[in-house]
Amino acid sequence: MEKELIEFSKNIEKALMERKPIVGLETTIISHGMPYPENVKTALEVEEIIKENGCEPMTIGIVNGKIKCGLTNNEIEMFGSTDTITKCTERDISSSIKNKLNSALTVGACLYVMDKLGIEVLVTGGIGGVSRSAFKDYDVSADLVALSSCNNIVVCSGMKAFMGIKETLEYLETNSVLVSVYNSDTLPLFYSRSSQIKAENIIKDHKEIIDIYKINNQMGLRKSILLCNPIEEEYSIDLTYLEEIISNSITNSEKNGIFGKDLTPFILNDISMQTGGKTLASNVELIKSNAKLGSKISFGLCSN
Repeated sequence: MEKELIEFSKNIEKALMERKPIVGLETTIISHGMPYPENVKTALEVEEIIKENGCEPMTIGIVNGKIKCGLTNNEIEMFGSTDTITKCTERDISSSIKNKLNSALTVGACLYVMDKLGIEVLVTGGIGGVSRSAFKDYDVSADLVALSSCNNIVVCSGMKAFMGIKETLEYLETNSVLVSVYNSDTLPLFYSRSSQIKAENIIKDHKEIIDIYKINNQMGLRKSILLCNPIEEEYSIDLTYLEEIISNSITNSEKNGIFGKDLTPFILNDISMQTGGKTLASNVELIKSNAKLGSKISFGLCSN
């Protein structure tokens, strides 16, 4: 990637030179996934967790038309408190740079950047998926395309529960993306620790995912691995209770003509309001848990 398009923080530049473990973090969770000031507080806490586990956090965004790898605290504050931050998929990176925007990068956009830099582990909350109404609106998250074209490990808590889960799994299978579940018999669904969907590939230890990833590389598969880490029991929300709320939120989005990039932020906010903030609290805790697991994997990759 051309040097004039990208900028590294001093910490990330040093980590790259010294080949220290780095954990990538997306920025849409800050700008579009949580309200202020919880978003900024959580982002800084997640970075601290990663540092405590021996890795360097690399929060990625576009700042004044440059891809910034390693946002400062002030930049994270700006991303969390400003309503003019645009949501940037891989498709939008070039126009964001050309127009000198401040843009939050999605999981897919971050994977593109990280793949170019050779940084292997990304931590997020829940990934996007195939929408429940994809049969009529063809809404498939660009995150899924990136998973099938980039070579990374993505630690998440499953697909966001308001997506078409079976449809998303079918899409990932068709595109040869391995979906693994960490120490659970069923697939976690973001706010909910378990589901009725049986886990096909159970990972008992973070070292297992490192071994699988290395074999992927040896075979030249060039596909990411999705590792779904269930939210801790005390923060898990009953899926039956959530389903009615999700249905209401989807109906609300349709009534308001919300689609595309605006759909996920709208539904996340609507669900949080309907649950009295329970889902927001769960979102905060699951991203922290994923940061711990992602750090173990990144540290392990660098140690081998």
